[in-house]
Amino acid sequence: MDAVKSFVTREQGTIELRFADSGVGGSSDGYRPFETVITLPARFAVQDEEYLQVNG
Repeated sequence: MDAVKSFVTREQGTIELRFADSGVGGSSDGYRPFETVITLPARFAVQDEEYLQVNG
């Protein structure tokens, strides 16, 4: 995870963990669902022409 965080930060992006539940009451197994949100600058975007032709 440190390597990913270093890359994202170096390229002026952000990375964060967001809990996918309210956390109220807790989980019986001690785990909480989460999502990893990575935001990168527009220069990393890729346009898939084939996808756009089929689904556009």
